[in-house]
Amino acid sequence: MTRALAAAAIAVTATVARPATAQPRPPLPDEVPRDYDDDAERASAFWQRALRPHARAYADKVEAARVALEALPGSPDRLADAERLLGEAIALDPDAPDAHWLLAELHERLGDWRACADERARVLRRAPGFVPRRRGSRAWELERGLAACLARAGEFERAAEHDRRILASGDADGSYAHVHLGMEWMALGRIDDAIAAFELALTDGAVNPRGTRMAAFAKLAAAVAYDRDDRPDRARALLDDALRADRTLSSLAMSATLFPVPADEWYFRGLAESALAGRRAFAIAYFRRYLLEVAGGGWSARARAHIAALTSQPLGADDVRIRGAAVIDSDAAIRAIARRASRLQDCARRTPGAVYSVAITKVVTPSRARRRRAPSPIARPRAGVRVSQRLSSPADTPADAAAVRACLERQAAAIALPPVTGAASAHVTAELHVTAP
Repeated sequence: MTRALAAAAIAVTATVARPATAQPRPPLPDEVPRDYDDDAERASAFWQRALRPHARAYADKVEAARVALEALPGSPDRLADAERLLGEAIALDPDAPDAHWLLAELHERLGDWRACADERARVLRRAPGFVPRRRGSRAWELERGLAACLARAGEFERAAEHDRRILASGDADGSYAHVHLGMEWMALGRIDDAIAAFELALTDGAVNPRGTRMAAFAKLAAAVAYDRDDRPDRARALLDDALRADRTLSSLAMSATLFPVPADEWYFRGLAESALAGRRAFAIAYFRRYLLEVAGGGWSARARAHIAALTSQPLGADDVRIRGAAVIDSDAAIRAIARRASRLQDCARRTPGAVYSVAITKVVTPSRARRRRAPSPIARPRAGVRVSQRLSSPADTPADAAAVRACLERQAAAIALPPVTGAASAHVTAELHVTAP
């Protein structure tokens, strides 16, 4: 009995001594506190599996479709595989954005711009903050991709609205969106708005991720806008600036989405080539291709005015390139070619959108003493005429091109260039580009 009472007393004492609220034990100095995020991660993964049991299958199909699109972008079989996989992924989870984004890329590659716009609009509705899963992706890529597809589908107003939202967000590099907005205004015929957008692109302080080529394109686009507004002085100044930065016009090949009106590429090329020495034939051919594709619409009158101005200019020193180690009277050579220029142009009438290079070579004839010497190991140029096609037109046929080349060879062979002098076997080549008058 005494032993039982003692035990009860100890229990009462312990109960009275325990505080009302238990305090956690402070960690020891060398003890690492427990990471409760592990529990949260496990719980999150559990609920993800419970709510989206198909998530793994969805991700696998999307990744397989991505590989199919990137591995062989031009293969019809790969594109068909990608489309099938994306369709299966969307059937598993219609609201997830990744498959819709890739399906839009597939439609973009196939040139189905309406379907491309529809898929990107679905992504924007369901996941407005979506960013593509690739290195270098930007927060505004969804809006820009949607705007590009809308513009190529002919919905320029809607495309412009998305580019304006990009600019308003402050997330995009300013010049990038300004350029696209200017192109959309120009497609709508709103030249004043286009000029304002391009001027903002030229003065925006943001560094564009596309580098100097996009800056050159912005100048070239602004030049086209001023040209169409019949302000040639400002257009030419911008053209010269653009060509100093991009003389090979590589900026025009960056992306098809730069041109909401695809035929505009030929107008851009025509205007740029018209500012380069020796490229007049290319400028004429590009403007003709523009007229062929717009079929009387667009800026046809302005393009025809350019062609008329270019074809009315007589052949001069800028049109003939003379090179080689021998000596020739260049002025006399250009006059000799100019006298037969109209006949050369007449040869090209069968292929009005094509450009041909005509090269005439004259070689210094060695004396008898020089002829008896051992032959030189260096291949000597051969005198004569060489004709090659530098630019073709979709309407050309091989038979037409062959007939034009044969005609050009005959006419060029009849050109009497002045004598050449210099070391034995030294040569001079006079080259010009020819297109139909």
